[in-house]
Amino acid sequence: MMKNQLIRAFQRGDEWAFRKVYEQFFSPLCIYAVKYVRDASEAQDIVQDVFAALWLQHDNFSNYYTIRSFLYISVRNRSLNLLKKNLLANEKMIHVQQNTLSEAQESEMVIETEVERRLMAAIESLPTECRRVLVLSIEGKSYQEIGELLHIAINTVKNHRIRAVKKLREMML
Repeated sequence: MMKNQLIRAFQRGDEWAFRKVYEQFFSPLCIYAVKYVRDASEAQDIVQDVFAALWLQHDNFSNYYTIRSFLYISVRNRSLNLLKKNLLANEKMIHVQQNTLSEAQESEMVIETEVERRLMAAIESLPTECRRVLVLSIEGKSYQEIGELLHIAINTVKNHRIRAVKKLREMML
């Protein structure tokens, strides 16, 4: 059968003409789609969808080349759309995972902040001399430096620090 007769029958909506076009292009279009989507099943789905769209528009095609162009362009576009959709889905999944990590980090920060708050409150409740010695110790000062700053003996510094740490342990448990 000549291409012109096939096209006229296709435009009229004759199923046998559609079947001929389908048989001629289905396999090559699947191979073409696989080059984009890398999955034979996805490629077949894309090609099936394109043929469904072709059938709905059968009366719009005036020649064999417009049908062929429509098929290849539609398969390419749908393949690219699927890739974009999958890429967006992957980006969303990565974003969710990053937010989950951020939420975990945020939880850690809340816990750390709460521990610091409780520790600071406990330090503030220490007797004045114990608190002053402990704060200077936390700042990295040596026993001798603390003693010189507070005008007290090194053994007194050690005793205040020991008492402060002991009371903090009791309060924090």
